[in-house]
Amino acid sequence: MSSVAAVAIERKRVDDRLNPILVKEVRQALRGRYFRILFALTLSAATLIGLTVVSSAAISGSLERAGQPFFLAIFGVLMAAVHGFVPLSAFLSTSAEWDENTYDLLVISNLKPRQIVNGKLTSALIQALLYYSTFGPFLVFAFLLNGVDLTAIAVMITCSIATCVALSLVGIALSSLATVKIARVILMALFGLGLVAAWGMAFGMSYALTEEPQLLADAAGQSFVAGYLTAMLVASAIAAAIAMARFAHDEENRSTPMRVMCTVVVLAATVWSAWLQSQFGGIETIMVCQATAACVCGLLWLFFLSEPEELGRRVTHHAPRSRVLALLATPFLPGGGRGVLLFSLHALLALLGTLGALAFGSTGPGDRWNALGFVAVIYGYLALYLLLP
Repeated sequence: MSSVAAVAIERKRVDDRLNPILVKEVRQALRGRYFRILFALTLSAATLIGLTVVSSAAISGSLERAGQPFFLAIFGVLMAAVHGFVPLSAFLSTSAEWDENTYDLLVISNLKPRQIVNGKLTSALIQALLYYSTFGPFLVFAFLLNGVDLTAIAVMITCSIATCVALSLVGIALSSLATVKIARVILMALFGLGLVAAWGMAFGMSYALTEEPQLLADAAGQSFVAGYLTAMLVASAIAAAIAMARFAHDEENRSTPMRVMCTVVVLAATVWSAWLQSQFGGIETIMVCQATAACVCGLLWLFFLSEPEELGRRVTHHAPRSRVLALLATPFLPGGGRGVLLFSLHALLALLGTLGALAFGSTGPGDRWNALGFVAVIYGYLALYLLLP
């Protein structure tokens, strides 16, 4: 009995050291019907589809070519689970905070917004880990059937994990935005459609890499994979910043993390512009990168510009005491006027980044003015529709 008691005490100590949101979410998820039913259905579907593909190949005498269709079938079911069921579970777990009237308790608790978001994200990733672990033997069997490149499998799994993280954080952020139930239902329907589109895009990428793994050997394919992972990282960071802002107290600084992430997006567009310019040339790549960054930050700028000017008590308490640091930190503090400063800073960074990216390739004076004019027009339109109102 003493050993059993010692194990129970140690387990309790471990639970106390873990994120309480993580413990609660994992227990609810693994004990709930949603995960158990979908997990059983997903595994059954993968088994039946795999047996069908292998038996059809054996009957037709083309078993040596069954590796690719078997892998695509199994990986398609896996992506439906980790790109569909897991992010939707993260959305529903956050929506439950509103339905059960526990949102206010989370906000006023001693838990930091970062801990709340990390707990919900980690719970979703634990569910995803169970799916990946279960489907691992199927993927190994697909590799043993030949016809599937090992590097392509590693790239697809890496991109799948990054997509799962991004979609889960987007689900948490979207669910935290709506306080009215009908709004959450509408957002859930739109999010579901987005998950279906994400599954289709991921399946198309998997099909291309399975059929032509040599795409990963050239610079274009490698740049595409790196760009995709960068996009998922940026989407994850922005969604996490939005979710943490929603779980923060009204007197806390909700704006600075999102302002920092918005600045990182603008700088990332500059880095990608320079890289693509050095690899492929052409000002079109610079235009696309800068336009994408401006579109991504557009909604965030709208939020920044609509914030009240007065700083909260906690924000004032943590503001820099040095005048120089306070001056540098001004665009990153909450407030609509300071949002105008941040927008102006981003516009300047975009123009300077365009000039810097042009230096990495051979372009004529006309191309340079075209690229600068394009970026200036984009930010001019944004200033017209965002700053003036």
